[in-house]
Amino acid sequence: MDVFTAVAEIRMAASRALARLHKQQIALTADRAEAIATGSALDDAALAKFMDENGGLP
Repeated sequence: MDVFTAVAEIRMAASRALARLHKQQIALTADRAEAIATGSALDDAALAKFMDENGGLP
């Protein structure tokens, strides 16, 4: 049951992140949005690269 709870928490966090990015008007490529939604690219290096490509958040 803990695994399902953890997966649900990750998905909710990804959903919140996408909502915040949408408000910041940062364009996501389809494959990057898919990676965020599936949780396959939620490591620090991928996040840092994404932030660098988009000038960070104000």
